[in-house]
Amino acid sequence: MASNELVLLDQILQQRQAERATPLPADEAFELFACEQALRDLDPSADEVSGGVVGGGNDGAIDGAYVFLGGSLLEEDSDVFDADFSPSSVAVGTRLLCG
Repeated sequence: MASNELVLLDQILQQRQAERATPLPADEAFELFACEQALRDLDPSADEVSGGVVGGGNDGAIDGAYVFLGGSLLEEDSDVFDADFSPSSVAVGTRLLCG
């Protein structure tokens, strides 16, 4: 990454930290930012983004994990986990996205 890009990224991260009621550790703030950027076209809520952050030690450099089915983010209370869920209700051409 070019020097100017690093300066800009650092400024963005500092600004976001200043906006938080309780600043995060720098590594967690970066992981959250990286996940927000990876998902920005899918427009998830802040809670959805933070819910998928899985960073930490020995994580294989994976910052987050998200699964979308039929255009919807799967969460622990999603209908797909109900016993009566019908796979045929998922739209044709659905993609599985993880990041």
